[in-house]
Amino acid sequence: MIILSLMRKSLYYTAFILGLISLTLLSYAKESSFDEDFTFARKAFEDKFYDLAKEKLEAIVRGYPEREEARLLLGETYFYLGKLDQALKELSVIVEKNPPGKFLADATYWMGEVYFKTGDYKTALNFYQKIIGDFLESNLYGYALYSKGCS
Repeated sequence: MIILSLMRKSLYYTAFILGLISLTLLSYAKESSFDEDFTFARKAFEDKFYDLAKEKLEAIVRGYPEREEARLLLGETYFYLGKLDQALKELSVIVEKNPPGKFLADATYWMGEVYFKTGDYKTALNFYQKIIGDFLESNLYGYALYSKGCS
């Protein structure tokens, strides 16, 4: 009787530990999958294979909607493909989030670029001014100054 009780407890502990290990491995696999997929998409974008990058990034954003870096790159990809409405949609998701995330300055700048490209210079100017006023440390600060001058 005692041996049977010990065997049950041992089986419960073993099942519990295996369950924890499985959850940990699944979590790691999901993060690893994001990293690999995003690296591939970013490389396609950098090599100007925008259609390929778009397909991969759309899948990533569907699977990981909380990952702003993928959404930002998708917005930039749409910009270069000339799909400006879709670019605004993706970038707006980041800009409308409060408190600001670390990709807010980049998304704000690219929204200005989209409006500039559509000829809405007044709205573009507002986005550039937001970069100049609120994001002094942004790597896009100089670009915002230049684009403000062009607007």
